[in-house]
Amino acid sequence: MTDKNNIRELVTIIIPSYNHSEFVKEAVLSALNQDYGNIELIVIDDGSSDGSRGILQDLSKKYGFLYVEQNNQGVAKTINNGIRKANGAYLSILASDDYFYTNKISLLMNQFAIFDKDTAAIFGDAVLVDKSGNSIEKEYQGRRSANFLDLYLSPKRKKLLLEKKYADYKMLIEGNFIPAMSVLIKMQKIKEVGLFPDVYAIEDYPMWLEFSKRFKIRFVDLPVAVYRQHDDNSIVRDRLKFIKEQIRILNKEFLEAVFCGALLKYVFRYLRLCLNFILYKFIIFR
Repeated sequence: MTDKNNIRELVTIIIPSYNHSEFVKEAVLSALNQDYGNIELIVIDDGSSDGSRGILQDLSKKYGFLYVEQNNQGVAKTINNGIRKANGAYLSILASDDYFYTNKISLLMNQFAIFDKDTAAIFGDAVLVDKSGNSIEKEYQGRRSANFLDLYLSPKRKKLLLEKKYADYKMLIEGNFIPAMSVLIKMQKIKEVGLFPDVYAIEDYPMWLEFSKRFKIRFVDLPVAVYRQHDDNSIVRDRLKFIKEQIRILNKEFLEAVFCGALLKYVFRYLRLCLNFILYKFIIFR
């Protein structure tokens, strides 16, 4: 465990909050209760209408973190607004319905001391839970697990990730498997690439693709956060929209896929998404 009195490089945690009054307090406390000794917390409410603002106002007065309210702008713009206010050398982003394990920041910061300077981000695994915080075990390709990566990666791709210990472009062009709540990023690398793109409903996937073209995205095979799945979760609610957004993202990656020798992976992924879009639009949601 990291000694809280041992002041190290500042880590900024940004929580974009939107209509998660039931969960936002747990998210905030998980950021504040990190065993790492130098945390800056920025919470931005993006136009909530469910009572989240009152909860966050009270928490901000009690704990003294920076709290900002704004009209609804979307997740990417909210995160970028937080980055502009941040002072940290490292950044971690937490959705207002997820939460961190106590050692998330300290564990990943210790890993940055091990890896080379080309490492721009490090991510761990996450555990899926339901609305009440109970772990959710699902079956995927013969495995039953509550771990995020076991459910977003085939056994073959998971084995490759464990062997490489980093996520490269060829792996990511087949689909996003990086749990955003489990990532720690060097702030300087974000500034080199640019802020999170705000033209997509999926804000993190284009960023990971861009990072993988320039830097290393390292992996640590330990769960460091919790990903909550519930009816109000946007990925669950807007499945068709997210499939369409992935197609839009891939439309801009064709030349890079050719250049990186990932054309076959790109084509298979693109075709799968198009088929899924047709399936959801004309059959499941008919």
